[in-house]
Amino acid sequence: MTKDNLLEVPFDMLHLAPPQTAPTFVKESNLVNETGWLAVDHGSLQHTQFPNIFGLGDVAGLPTAKTGAAIRKQVTIVVDNLLRLINHQKATNQSYNGYSSCPLVTGYGKMVLAEFDYKNNFIPDPKLKQLLIKDSSKEHWRLWMLNKYMLPYLYWNKMMKGLDV
Repeated sequence: MTKDNLLEVPFDMLHLAPPQTAPTFVKESNLVNETGWLAVDHGSLQHTQFPNIFGLGDVAGLPTAKTGAAIRKQVTIVVDNLLRLINHQKATNQSYNGYSSCPLVTGYGKMVLAEFDYKNNFIPDPKLKQLLIKDSSKEHWRLWMLNKYMLPYLYWNKMMKGLDV
């Protein structure tokens, strides 16, 4: 400890992520769970008290990583359930399994994907086979190309427009 009560630790590489939290207007509402996230059913993403509210992504109280890959899987369930409500049916789609994916660049031109569900099972996205990627847990140059070139395109030109990717 230093004189300012700071702990100094030497390192060669440091990776920090800021603390994740729901927006203040959500945290201070009656819509949150005990940890301050929007209280949603883990399978349907429907609010646990108010059936006309759904949550996904960075605001949802889900025990999974808050990534674009997670939202990509969540949005189809939310849209399906909203359409059911619009058609005076119950929101019965409970199929979100907690899928998330974290790209891990392992070197220039190489990457792996950590793909997992609520139970931390490895669950590779079947769409990766279209890119001739058999195992996303192994380093591959195609994964790096996906992250560098394809994902930004898909995000801005497809996902942000509500298209299924």
